[in-house]
Amino acid sequence: MNLVKGLPNLLWLCILITLLTACSNSSSHRATTEATTLPFGAEEVTAETDYDGDGHWDTRTTYSFVYNEDLQVTEATIIYEDDDNADGIADSRTTETYVYDPTIEAEDITIRRAVQKGAAPSNNSAFGALISQISVNYRSDEISGEIAEYPYSRREYTYTYTAEGKLLSYSNTRFYYNESDGTLSESNSTTTTNTYDEDGKTIGGSFYDATDNNGDGILDDSESIVCTITYDSSGYLTSQSCVTTSDDDGDGPTEATETVSDTTYTHTYTDGVLTQTIVEGGDEIFNTPYTLDFTYNEDGLVATKTKSYNNYGESGIDTYYRLSFSYDSEGRVIGYTNRFEYDSNDDEVLDYFEERIYTFSYDDNARILTSNYQYRDDSTPTVEGYNSNYLYTHTYSYTDDGLLSSYDRTYQTDLDRDGEVDNVSYTRNIEYTYENGYLASLNYDYESTGDDEVIDSQDHETQVFTYQDGLLKTIVWEDDDNNDGAIDEATTIEATYDASGRVTAYEAINYDGDYASLDEAQAVALTYNADDTVTGTITMTSYGEGDPEVTTTPVNIDFSANGLPSGGMDYTFDTIEPDYCVTPSTETLLYYHGDNYIKEQTYLINIKIPKILGIMWMVSMSDS
Repeated sequence: MNLVKGLPNLLWLCILITLLTACSNSSSHRATTEATTLPFGAEEVTAETDYDGDGHWDTRTTYSFVYNEDLQVTEATIIYEDDDNADGIADSRTTETYVYDPTIEAEDITIRRAVQKGAAPSNNSAFGALISQISVNYRSDEISGEIAEYPYSRREYTYTYTAEGKLLSYSNTRFYYNESDGTLSESNSTTTTNTYDEDGKTIGGSFYDATDNNGDGILDDSESIVCTITYDSSGYLTSQSCVTTSDDDGDGPTEATETVSDTTYTHTYTDGVLTQTIVEGGDEIFNTPYTLDFTYNEDGLVATKTKSYNNYGESGIDTYYRLSFSYDSEGRVIGYTNRFEYDSNDDEVLDYFEERIYTFSYDDNARILTSNYQYRDDSTPTVEGYNSNYLYTHTYSYTDDGLLSSYDRTYQTDLDRDGEVDNVSYTRNIEYTYENGYLASLNYDYESTGDDEVIDSQDHETQVFTYQDGLLKTIVWEDDDNNDGAIDEATTIEATYDASGRVTAYEAINYDGDYASLDEAQAVALTYNADDTVTGTITMTSYGEGDPEVTTTPVNIDFSANGLPSGGMDYTFDTIEPDYCVTPSTETLLYYHGDNYIKEQTYLINIKIPKILGIMWMVSMSDS
């Protein structure tokens, strides 16, 4: 649970690299600053790292940015270089260039199953919609020892959007080259397109895949899928028709193989409400017909959804997915059960079932108070007890200002298989306090009892934060990893500011034991120059049995184009993401199954740091 120890090494790297690669949900450490302030006007940042202390850099990373007149990032380039033989000349280089449109907030839109294999990765970032991403890789020339004149590979992603941010097209092209003369040796290209009606519904799409195995400009194989989709007047899908054309001998489409896949959705309405959908058709893989049945409560909300079909070739329906929903007075789901069951031999006796049971509660401000999840399955349903049966309970509380003040998690199991989850395997508790909306302290407790209800392990951690003029001044983290009252590990962080409120130094120290011995330290020293540049050093020191190992990274950042950054930025130090269940709607009723209905709310626990310190942390780990 030590969020502090990795903080100086991970913070800005997570912010910058995550945003550039459009994967900002992949880390619990995220910047919450608006896109227009990142990366604070720096046009170029270069970091060199000397791992072996021989006076020559081993890795060098250069970040450069292009801005529009509103100081929004429209292009970012990262150049990674390695020098393997300490001659000051790069032996390999990768250049990645990202182009953004900050006026578009992109949505991830794909059409149905037939073309999902061409779906784009996440294409939205805090800089706006990703328009293109190009990665070019160079290796060392074996004769000259310098970077080869020609790259050995290149990869290009491109995206187009509607004005509303819906994805119109996505392409992914890969090239491989002969490094001796730059001629093409192999290529592959895929393109996915979507089309929409005036209401924004997907009404068609296509996927195209082509490969040239030897770089002669002639395709060796290709495949295209073109789909059309229709809806009824209530907005429910009625048909999807896809035509697949493939050519695997490289002689063009004349002798290509063509297959047609048609899926129909036949709906039954009772008093204007959808009560049944029969799905037929499909392709050679997904072609089992199935039926969806719906019931509703007195408020018109979906009470149950049942999917049934014949999966085992006997005389009747043998496999079911049964979903059930219950609601509070506000129409929020407070109970959701997802059950799967089947009878594989037509004897009207279940051979297997599994179910996931969710319960939720909310406060008057729609914040989640409890979010619980139970799983159980049984391959011998006629015998008492379950194969697996466990329960996670999550409880949350909040300050008067709406900030998360505590989070409890408990994991329980059913050891004796009597149907009751009465064995507590572990408990976890986190408590937060705040100063002016920013984290002031964090207390963490963990206790594990395993299967015998005897305590196996305990952990107690505290973290205390102080601020100077609203910006982070110190953090102290202490860990008692067996809860015996003695500190086993600690980390201290302190920032120093000048009279103008600019951070001039930063030091992070990790200790072993009760501050008994040093583990590692990071020290940052900064100078603000009249020409709007910032220079300094970042020194990493690792302590062990021998002499300390010291690595120093120079800092030289040019802000002359836009001026030095000032003030602070919100940084999400911790994130708690409780589950909740979405209420079924026209958009989700047919397509969502099982856990598709489970989403996450996000509660952020923030600290406030100087903007320039964030850049320093990025530079310190730019070789990662």
